[in-house]
Amino acid sequence: EARTTELEANQFSTTSKLSGRVLTYLGNVFEEGQGTNNNATLGYQAILNLNTSFTGKDSLAISLLDDNLRGEFLTGGNGEARFSGQIRDPRTGLRMIALRYQLPIAKNLRLFINPTSGTRVLSESVNALGSPVTGTVSDFAAQNPLASPIFTRSGIGLLWQPSKSFSLDLAAGRERNANDPTQGIFGGGNGYLVSIRPMLKINNFRLSSSFIHSYSPAEGIDTWSGSTAAAVRGPNPSVTPGSSVGPVVANTYVASMSYRISPTFEFGATVGRSFARALGTGTQGDAGVLTYRFNLGMYDLGKKGNLAGIIFGMQPRLISTSNAAIATGLGLAPGQRSDRSTGFHIEAFYTHRINSHITITPGLIWLTAPNHDDRNPDVVVGVLRTAFTF
Repeated sequence: EARTTELEANQFSTTSKLSGRVLTYLGNVFEEGQGTNNNATLGYQAILNLNTSFTGKDSLAISLLDDNLRGEFLTGGNGEARFSGQIRDPRTGLRMIALRYQLPIAKNLRLFINPTSGTRVLSESVNALGSPVTGTVSDFAAQNPLASPIFTRSGIGLLWQPSKSFSLDLAAGRERNANDPTQGIFGGGNGYLVSIRPMLKINNFRLSSSFIHSYSPAEGIDTWSGSTAAAVRGPNPSVTPGSSVGPVVANTYVASMSYRISPTFEFGATVGRSFARALGTGTQGDAGVLTYRFNLGMYDLGKKGNLAGIIFGMQPRLISTSNAAIATGLGLAPGQRSDRSTGFHIEAFYTHRINSHITITPGLIWLTAPNHDDRNPDVVVGVLRTAFTF
């Protein structure tokens, strides 16, 4: 702790500030019939952030990542137990994951330029439990997955904040990163996303809503969560050639709220509904996807700075298809037009603060009917997260 304090007090530049975090995950999966595959696993994630200001009002942020969290780390499948803050990146070693620049362009108006960042929420989050350091252990419980399709990368945004109680995010993004020399700034798959997100804060109450219009030639509305069919992209074309439903255009609506009932209790909820249309030859049709979540946060439980949370929700589920062609393209069985069952996500965590730089969080995730199919046995994930920040 003394060395960390010394590092913070002796920054290497008067205009740049270095910060970072190291997260370790000791986890195990308990599933019926798993047999010898049921082994404890240790993973880590290290992120370094360099923030530079040239005028005192602007900010250039560069983030570097190193981790060993491959795929879904513990469960395989489609990411229903993905950890909070886990990034879907097939690259290995130390690499840049975000390059962002923001500056004021008018009174109460800021411009965001994100060449390699998929961030679309420019103002603060409604969910106070969403921190990957002190909050939920799963990514589903940290944010509404339908608000963040995984294919969006580079983009621009505007944040208008005329008062302390109201803000408006306007963002536009494209598929893939602008730093890929094989695609450049204007190449790639021509996928895009446009989002509008107003947010209202009144005393202890917060409310936000989002409208997201997206188009992707191959990724559908994949959020790396929920059922395979809810991605509206079909099975992986690289594994099963010709299985994709083709380009997908979608309109998605998300609403989120939180209310601080007392200094130590907070209730939150979110719901998302996506209306997607597949444009592929022979697979044209409409698909509906729904997700929701409720959470209860308990602050200063046992010690000041501690945080506990209970989460209940349903990960993205395919609730409708307009015809048999798109249903078959999404991998559903003959005669099936939606996910077979309804599975639930139940989670509990408790973050114990050791000091201002170190926290320990035991957490439990229970997935009923994984992939929204009651033929699959329930999955229970136990994890111990240790976070070091500076």
